Amino acid sequence: DLEHAAHAASSDANHNGGLLYTTEMEKGSADEAAYPHNREVGCTVCGIPGRGITADGELEYYPKQERSVFTIWGSRTCPSDSHRIYEGFVAGSHYGHSGGGANPVCMTVNGVAPHGFSDGNQDGNLLYGAEYENTGALDKNANGDAACAVCEYTIPQQQVYIQWGRSASCSNDHAHVYSGLVLSTSHSQQKSLSLCVDLKREVHRASSQGSEDGALLYTTELEQGSADEDSYGHDVEVGCSACAAPTGKSVFTRWGSRSCPQGTTLLYEGWMASSAHNHRGGGANTLCMHSSGEKPEGASSGNQNGNLLYGMEYQNTGAADAAHDQDAACAVCELDRWEGVYTQWGRSDSCSSGHQTLYSGYIMANHYNNYKGEFVCVDSERAAHRNSNGGDQNGGLLYTTEMEQGSSDEDKYPHNVEVGCSVCAALPLEKEVPFAAKEGNAIHGAWVKVHTVQPGQQAAIASGYEAASGTTVSEEEAKASAIARAWDVAACFSSSFEPAPEAGWPGVSASDSMPVEFQACSGMQGDGEAKEAVAVMVAKEASWSVGLSGESEKVFSVPDSPPHDLPFSPRADNLHLWQWQWHIQEAPVPSSGQEARNYVAKARGHFVLSPSDSEDGQAQRPCCYPGQELGIWYPFHCRSAA
Repeated sequence: DLEHAAHAASSDANHNGGLLYTTEMEKGSADEAAYPHNREVGCTVCGIPGRGITADGELEYYPKQERSVFTIWGSRTCPSDSHRIYEGFVAGSHYGHSGGGANPVCMTVNGVAPHGFSDGNQDGNLLYGAEYENTGALDKNANGDAACAVCEYTIPQQQVYIQWGRSASCSNDHAHVYSGLVLSTSHSQQKSLSLCVDLKREVHRASSQGSEDGALLYTTELEQGSADEDSYGHDVEVGCSACAAPTGKSVFTRWGSRSCPQGTTLLYEGWMASSAHNHRGGGANTLCMHSSGEKPEGASSGNQNGNLLYGMEYQNTGAADAAHDQDAACAVCELDRWEGVYTQWGRSDSCSSGHQTLYSGYIMANHYNNYKGEFVCVDSERAAHRNSNGGDQNGGLLYTTEMEQGSSDEDKYPHNVEVGCSVCAALPLEKEVPFAAKEGNAIHGAWVKVHTVQPGQQAAIASGYEAASGTTVSEEEAKASAIARAWDVAACFSSSFEPAPEAGWPGVSASDSMPVEFQACSGMQGDGEAKEAVAVMVAKEASWSVGLSGESEKVFSVPDSPPHDLPFSPRADNLHLWQWQWHIQEAPVPSSGQEARNYVAKARGHFVLSPSDSEDGQAQRPCCYPGQELGIWYPFHCRSAA
């Protein structure tokens, strides 16, 4: 992020642990028209919206836009059942550089330079275009500059993932997206990642056939030892397939186990694979190889020595050890719903935020004296695969991980103590705890008298979302809160139709008719679908302009006279004009030092009128939810909650 924020326990001392430098693009195999030599490179994190805001500030939900996004390496186009978001070229670190990023990236051909860029040579992190290289088997487009494309899978809620080792098809009746070969740098060069590169191995639009020797891509052979060699011959090239899970399911890998957690389905068990611990080059990432591998068409059993893939063994360190020299297993699992599965690094027993804990384990990787690998969350079980032999093969290795002092948060992660992890999944929507039901949060709505008016008069009514007095936030923070809370209203809120006591919440005066105490979510308890229908209706009808922060005004024209069948005849100056308003309270966030925040949201529609009669002693308050009233005049006959 451009903010470059420091964490809560940061110091300004020079600890020289992990270091972060800005990145320049280097000429050669890159698309130099889009990325001039030595110019800094930016990035933007994007998402396909499942919900959005119209030009009028209305909320809209697009369930059919909840789709999977994936990269097809080695192609300028996207497979069937998908469409291209952008065309790009493959970029990575130089094959001979020991530093920089190990992971290749798919650079859009429509790059935009970051603000403040320079074309001077700063030599921090460097990016190079990638070329295909020959090994002697399954070669294609030698010295061609590699293309890629970022694609949107057009069938909603189907996740695209890689089955490593399946060179022609997908198992489990999952849809086949594309097939390819596993490619990376040579084992004798410097680390990159193992990628699933389309069999076409296309070149990008500005490719040359010159040998630029920046980032390089070689085919991959499997090496014997800790691998499950039943379906993978020694020195045979390794393929892969991109697959799509069934609609409404998510796929994840459980490292260090042959089974899947409760509530999930085993797709296939496999074995963990990586580069050898003592090889400088090849893929740094860990792969879960399919137990039923497919030999690529035209593969050779000759020793080509491009990228090399080995099975992995658990190693002892002296603390939290298990299964020393056993060959590591993995399982590919299917979650029973479409939710993101992710790792909470440092959480060794459970997931925070009320999310489901799928499994817990240890952060493991190569020894720090070996060449770089990938940190993975390995199940505490540390199971061996079905053909593990227990011998000391010394291919890929897995050690537990300790946190070192310096730039870390040492209060939470003491020096030299092992670090755990948990793999988590967001809960299904129906099980998520609504914002207003969480301790310290509140969304409360009530009718507020904003004007005393005459028939035929016009009145200016302010609407919008702003911080209450006593709360100081930036415009961006207020806007973010306005958008988030607009969705939360539909899940849970409380309300009252009685006058408020004299005391009030921070920033809300007694004259605002906002209550001091209420039961959170009281409007949503019981009656099931009827209550849900009311909540959704109120969220829509009593909304504010979520795309804006602050207030705007709308002119309301009072009718010249009430309908003839009303049971009262108002005097010329005896009408009360009511507006629905929300008081929103956000709990403090101790971890960041953020104090509680209060906001007032004023609906931009559904104003109603009631008579003001001095003999009544108090105003005739509306008694329906916004959108539930049959008309704008008192008495407010209400539609059924259902």
